[in-house]
Amino acid sequence: MALNKRLLRKVRNRIAKIPASFDQNHFVRTSKKSLCGAAACLAGETVICAASSVKKGIETLWHMISNPDWCDLTNAPPAKSAKKLLGLTEREAYAVFSV
Repeated sequence: MALNKRLLRKVRNRIAKIPASFDQNHFVRTSKKSLCGAAACLAGETVICAASSVKKGIETLWHMISNPDWCDLTNAPPAKSAKKLLGLTEREAYAVFSV
């Protein structure tokens, strides 16, 4: 699958314009500093930017993490979804989303 450069640019631009929405330590968390009321990591920001609206993206993230049945971050639903949305290989996703 080819790298989704359009989505990657959208994520980059969102983080650059609203840095308070970015927190690499959490897939998603509430944030009073962010205009949308949430902050997310790179995988979370990808899910948000791929959604039809910021609100929908944040709701999707909350749903994804509400019942975690994964044992490592690269297998968490937001990371798996972001991998697919961005067109990353397993190796690239591991490098980008692993802690």
